[in-house]
Amino acid sequence: MYFKRSLTNAKKSVYRLANVIFGKIGRIAPEVATLELISSKYISVLIYGLESCPLLKSDLSSLDFVVNASL
Repeated sequence: MYFKRSLTNAKKSVYRLANVIFGKIGRIAPEVATLELISSKYISVLIYGLESCPLLKSDLSSLDFVVNASL
């Protein structure tokens, strides 16, 4: 039996979250504060439900790219 998983929705949610934060605070807050806010919020969005199935090396690389691209 093969269980197929998709990380597309989790990655879309991270990008959506970053866009919402940028849209709300824009250039008002310092850059460091904005990045800290994004990084503190996206981890929970990105890893939600991942403990239910093992990840392949390609999955980890894909998630790593999202983390690095959003910061």
